[in-house]
Amino acid sequence: MKACVFVDGENFRHAIVNLFPQFEQEQYLPKYAKWAEFFDWLVSQVLEDGQRIRTYWYVIKMLDFFPYNLPNPKTVTTYPKEFEKLKIILSKYETYQKELDGLKEPHKTSRMVAMLEELCERHNEMEKRFNGWTTIQDGISSKHKGIEFRRAGAMTCNLFVNKLG
Repeated sequence: MKACVFVDGENFRHAIVNLFPQFEQEQYLPKYAKWAEFFDWLVSQVLEDGQRIRTYWYVIKMLDFFPYNLPNPKTVTTYPKEFEKLKIILSKYETYQKELDGLKEPHKTSRMVAMLEELCERHNEMEKRFNGWTTIQDGISSKHKGIEFRRAGAMTCNLFVNKLG
């Protein structure tokens, strides 16, 4: 009997810690896993004479950053509308708002710009990390027979707390 395997990528990624003892989750996926053999074995455990034709491994397509539409840190103080937008963005995070409430000018403005720079840096780092995941997925697809990554949906990335999900 022929079979296709459908994998919920995010749940699977967290569950494989038990399958690969030397795996460190920061790596995203184990580097030396024999994925085609693993999925073939999985099918053989379910179907006595099963033959895997394909594995569809579903992963997130994009990150949905919050807050979004961050102003440019280099020009935010030059444009009043952009600076007002920054005030609104930073007020959405209580920790930042409390800190800013205790500051007076010019320290308040410079701290706001520093907070914006932190948020932009987190955004860039998470984007690089996500692009690295895509590269790993593409490598698995090209190296292992019958494995296709299907990208769909988005995962929230809260830049205030630097956390996914």
